[in-house]
Amino acid sequence: MISNIERKSIVYLVGAGPGDPGLITRRGYALMRDADALVYDGLVDDELVRESHAPEKIYVGKTAGGHTLTQDEINDLLVDLATKDDGPRRIVRLKGGDPFVFGRGGEEALALADAGVPFEVVPGVTAGISAPAAAGIPVTHRKASAGVVLVTGNREDGRVRLPFRALVESGLTLSFYMGVASLSQITEELIAAGMESGTPAVVIQDGNLPSMRTVVGDVANIASLCDAAQVRPPSICVIGKVAALQHTLGAVIPRPLAGKTVMLARAEDLEYPEADGLRLRGARVIDLPVIRCVARAGDAKVDGLFAEVTSRDVVVFTSGVAAAMYLQFHRAHHGEAVDDAKRPRFIATTPAIRRRILDLEPDREEGADDATLFRQVLCPAQPGAAAVLELLRELRVEKGATVWLPRSASAGDEYAQALRGAGYDARPVALYDSVPQPIPADVRSRLLGGRVDAVLCMSGSAAESVVASVPELAEGDWPSILFAAIGQKTAAAMRRAGLRCDFVPDHPSRAEFFDAVVGPLTTGG
Repeated sequence: MISNIERKSIVYLVGAGPGDPGLITRRGYALMRDADALVYDGLVDDELVRESHAPEKIYVGKTAGGHTLTQDEINDLLVDLATKDDGPRRIVRLKGGDPFVFGRGGEEALALADAGVPFEVVPGVTAGISAPAAAGIPVTHRKASAGVVLVTGNREDGRVRLPFRALVESGLTLSFYMGVASLSQITEELIAAGMESGTPAVVIQDGNLPSMRTVVGDVANIASLCDAAQVRPPSICVIGKVAALQHTLGAVIPRPLAGKTVMLARAEDLEYPEADGLRLRGARVIDLPVIRCVARAGDAKVDGLFAEVTSRDVVVFTSGVAAAMYLQFHRAHHGEAVDDAKRPRFIATTPAIRRRILDLEPDREEGADDATLFRQVLCPAQPGAAAVLELLRELRVEKGATVWLPRSASAGDEYAQALRGAGYDARPVALYDSVPQPIPADVRSRLLGGRVDAVLCMSGSAAESVVASVPELAEGDWPSILFAAIGQKTAAAMRRAGLRCDFVPDHPSRAEFFDAVVGPLTTGG
């Protein structure tokens, strides 16, 4: 049998940093990106996981109901991955913060050493120092504290067991990890050990993330203040004189969505830069592709469309993806050149779709006599099938004319039925399939664990994919989650899939959607 060293298998214990994916070290990022296998926990930002090219990604964080791999099982997993008989492997164990600061990296390193598996530790920025810094608290200060003590707030047998008197007598800054659930006991023990009740205390949730928020108080009232503010993990509690500096050094930028986590459920090939408005307001956005749009290459009906379409026809797009697929197939059938005899009139059902269509050919000049396919794209005054019919009448499109409806295979028949009812030859053609993508285990854990405040569905197929991946969302009430749809069609699809729909903007505009959802998300209803 070939030994681990001969096969050059190695495990890298990498610190991902304190939350912001930009705070991982350059070496850590390079190893994570090019790993053969990635083993990660719940404190690792999902953006890092997506950017890893690892063919094997294994989530070992906590899930709803407490289901998780034990530490011994994680140790065994790392050893098993490194001793597989399928050639050299680079296994990255990606952990929030620093691997050796309350990350059980030491236990994993010992297990690897005992098994003869080579490993390397790549340090990361730890939250106990960086989260206070982001909140305006230097954990050491020449006039306030000569040092900092990093302390775990984890319980043993239902109690936090720490040398409280020694901590108080040290006079140093105390930075507690994992102490939200036991904060009341911690503060009571500190006061009982001699700490003055007015000692400044600050709790930072989601440190170094856009969703970061702080609760400021003293050692006597910080636990009750956190209960009232519904602070949740991951949080760091800083107790000591330096915590008072937060008033002077802390950010004063108003962020109404601080502490909120929003999941954006979308198609893989559509991006929504407008969601940056939520980030600027303090929300943590989980940008999650739940749909992959797969072109129907070789489909006879698709080939028929591009063989039969003429300038006398009309093509109606009900999504930007359909238009992108249409352009892709047009070029596959006819090349870059555009024959005017094959150029129909194009209609987009909403202004947002029209803008996305025009962006498909960035060098175009609307109305110019060139090889641009979408030379002119019209749009009705209002969304919906009735408005499309009104536009066709304004264009004097005769009854019996062919109106093509390129779309997803899962699209509804609203427009086709309305067109046929008005006397047009409606021809729906499925250009692509919307293939559901599974929701990663870490995001599923956040959803079911009450750590997501809103689910924003950008299409009906995205809503269906969410339910297919997390059926529990359709089986319960989930009052803590705001379910929102970008438009009425998406809202109807959500309800058919079993999801509650709490919010729909007045108009299906992306910019309006992300602006309008701030209100109900801030107020919680």
